[in-house]
Amino acid sequence: NELGAATDFHLIGCAYRELKKYKEAIEAFEEARSYFKNAKEVIHVARCDQKIAHCYVELGDAERALTFAQKAVDVFTTAHDQRRLTYASFELGKAQVLSGDVEEGLSTLERVLDIAADAEGKDFEFIVAIERRIAEILHTQGKSDEAAEIERRIAAVAHILED
Repeated sequence: NELGAATDFHLIGCAYRELKKYKEAIEAFEEARSYFKNAKEVIHVARCDQKIAHCYVELGDAERALTFAQKAVDVFTTAHDQRRLTYASFELGKAQVLSGDVEEGLSTLERVLDIAADAEGKDFEFIVAIERRIAEILHTQGKSDEAAEIERRIAAVAHILED
């Protein structure tokens, strides 16, 4: 059963990603992607692309991260899948920053934050992750006062979310 194998590889990739074993995760996601592509499971292929993009961001490979993030964004845009588009756009924003296109990346991340903050069922862990990334960028731009304000605000939320 190819879809079963695809799902298994996807879950293996997720496990490796959680363990920060990004190269192994990419291999598993690429296997899953191949099976999903053969089955013409468009959304599942894009889910793999998004996760591959995340791994490449973590490995510092801006070019590959951009390629896979853009593929995921394109599919989710075409599918009008706003929730998945938001998460894929987060990866795209991080990849843009990594590639040196800091202003475009910051703009993308701010759009993602607006969408996440306006969502009905707020994903506070995701919102905190976006805000943290924005604060990191602001620090590198010498805007430490703005970054510190964001960090102060998200500390209150992060404290509530702690186990």
